[in-house]
Amino acid sequence: MVNPNSIMKINSISFSVKVWLTTIISAPILSCFYFFILWLINPSGDLRGIITMTLGISIFAFILSIPSFIIFTTVIHFISAKSISIILKKLILAPLATLLTFTPVLIYNVSDRLLSNGLIFTIPFWLTLMISICFYKLNPKSEIGYNGKANSNKQHHLE
Repeated sequence: MVNPNSIMKINSISFSVKVWLTTIISAPILSCFYFFILWLINPSGDLRGIITMTLGISIFAFILSIPSFIIFTTVIHFISAKSISIILKKLILAPLATLLTFTPVLIYNVSDRLLSNGLIFTIPFWLTLMISICFYKLNPKSEIGYNGKANSNKQHHLE
């Protein structure tokens, strides 16, 4: 017999990893695109600097996102166990994700210049995070039968 808690845990981790990887991969590309458009409008500076900056953003974001990923996954696991709608669960995750996205910028803020630059870099991460939360399926508790097995009329893969 399959333990329903282990299924919920796998679903929570799967959802969290999808959201996290999508954000970590897509947001730097979105930032690079934004700065490339700015460079096309006013071609001052080196185009290689944009790519270097994107790599720096990616590394910095990856490191800062690890604690956020752990918190996000833990909260997903707890709300997955609740008998509330998927929409409400995602509405709970959205403000949490916003808080987890902008908190590092506010913690490391040492000047107003850093804050404004940090927000320019953070907004693509926040945007891709919100889209990912809406896009990916968070399996509801109701997909697990009373006997602890996945319902037979549901697909058996985890999305």
